[in-house]
Amino acid sequence: MDQQNVRKLPAAPEIEPTETSFGKRVETGAIQFGDDWPGLFIRGDEAFALAMDLDALFKHFEDKPVLNERGAVDVMFHLMIGRLKYLRDTIKQDVIVGGWPKIEE
Repeated sequence: MDQQNVRKLPAAPEIEPTETSFGKRVETGAIQFGDDWPGLFIRGDEAFALAMDLDALFKHFEDKPVLNERGAVDVMFHLMIGRLKYLRDTIKQDVIVGGWPKIEE
């Protein structure tokens, strides 16, 4: 698996890991580095579940054009799906350790 897009950062002293039954770790949620805008951190195990949920969503809308209130193809919906596919592909390519498992349909 190629994780060349993973940006590895040193542990930030201002981000306190939470004590869990797995030890200290940063949990899924909003994180802000310095003065930068807050962002969303998603733990790998939760990212895996999110990727599976997104795949199910995409399959549901596969070959089904979504129409807007005027009956035309909803361009905004299809742009949203494109952004979600980018996130799903990033999870599959760079987050899932060991690669994406083959799931027989």
